[in-house]
Amino acid sequence: MEFNVIMIQHLLMKNGFKNVFTAKNGIEAIEITKKEIPDLVILDLMMPEMDGFEYCTIIRKEERFANLPIIVQTATNLTKQKTQAFSCGATDFVNKPIDPEELIARIKVHLENHILLEKLQNYQERLRSELTNAQKMQEALMPNDLARKLLLENYGLKIQSYFLPSLEIGGDFWSFDPIDEDRVAFHITDFSGHGIGAAINTFRLHTIISELKDKSLKLSSAEAVNHINHSLTAILARGQFATLLYGIFDLKNDQIEYTACGSPPGFILNIREKTIRKIDSAGLPIGISSSYSYEHKTSDFKKGDILILYSDALIETEDLHGNMLGLEKLESMLTNYINSTNSLMSEKLFDHIMETFAKNYMMRLTDDYTLVFFERI
Repeated sequence: MEFNVIMIQHLLMKNGFKNVFTAKNGIEAIEITKKEIPDLVILDLMMPEMDGFEYCTIIRKEERFANLPIIVQTATNLTKQKTQAFSCGATDFVNKPIDPEELIARIKVHLENHILLEKLQNYQERLRSELTNAQKMQEALMPNDLARKLLLENYGLKIQSYFLPSLEIGGDFWSFDPIDEDRVAFHITDFSGHGIGAAINTFRLHTIISELKDKSLKLSSAEAVNHINHSLTAILARGQFATLLYGIFDLKNDQIEYTACGSPPGFILNIREKTIRKIDSAGLPIGISSSYSYEHKTSDFKKGDILILYSDALIETEDLHGNMLGLEKLESMLTNYINSTNSLMSEKLFDHIMETFAKNYMMRLTDDYTLVFFERI
């Protein structure tokens, strides 16, 4: 074995480094690296059987060695060789003859950086895993395929929906709950803020609404919202609030009873009859004042009608020129569509809205985006 290798091994062990492995050539170095997964490699460019350039190229192809510190020792001062080594994946250089103090100093710096990077990567991986689990939990709060199927079979209400948080998880939340054989409660909510904080509030709201199920037979939408607001105001941090549209489909009387709390205006349209009505959404967002008293309103909702609900991201996200879709343009787009289409399929209208948003606004989305259709069949 080359004297320089033995000298470096002795130097490292003398300075307290453990598990110091040596290799006679490049091929053996590859085998040891893959087997032992070292924290750092000291490499000679001129090795028998496989040189240092090829070693770096092969090792860097494996993702697990992407950040492995590789210190190259060389007797050359040629810039071209050093540039080639860096392009193959070398991390740093030391010149022969080796200066022991310089080598130890460089090793310590690279090991410290490597350990810090590993800790950061482990933290990021753990965070990604936790966010993925949280995302699945949040998605589980919203109606699944079975619930939608039963809603269609039992109440003649067909749902189309889309939800995209601006981060892994977000503050938008929508759902429905059957009350009796003729009535179904529904809501769409948008909490202030983004990410984990807003998502936690959606779980809080889900718990509060779940507590209403036993009482909902007797409650109007306004009474339900008053209860939700009172409970939520008591637990939200100062400055946190949510817009909400909470309603009840009354299928026996062909009506929607609803209470609005500052949410974007919904629309009720009928493609066959080519009619469109805007739902008044004026009202104080929930979570601001526990003493505020909400009132309900009603609107006709007969067979063939579609209730369109959405979060403000649909109308407030800017395109590349800084222009938003806006409420007037959305209403105009819906009106133009139902007046010009020959198709009675609501799916095509849903796709038209989605495609328009994706083409013009999705690339600058900074808020949670929700779109929901309730169609009475």
